Amino acid sequence: MSVTRHLTRRLVDTDAGNSLSTRMRERRWKWFLEEFPQIAEMRVLDIGGEARFWKHRDVKPAHVTMVNIAEQEVDVPWMEAVVGDGCDLPLDLGRFDLVFSPT
Repeated sequence: MSVTRHLTRRLVDTDAGNSLSTRMRERRWKWFLEEFPQIAEMRVLDIGGEARFWKHRDVKPAHVTMVNIAEQEVDVPWMEAVVGDGCDLPLDLGRFDLVFSPT
């Protein structure tokens, strides 16, 4: 394995359970649950979000609407994906208890 590939895997590979990126994401998720303990009852608007982030959480919101510039498939009833720009959101998205952006 090349040095570049090894460093990429250790730092930012989202599929590697021990990458720096994965560890930081898990730390942020723990903080998130402490700040929003009722997340399982909330409707969440996730700007720039991805379905795989929410699917792998131990606590899931009642509903998540993700707005992202890239189209994505959603195969669970508690999530929906909307193609759009987070700087110019459609007005008919509905009502949310929490607006979230991972970046």
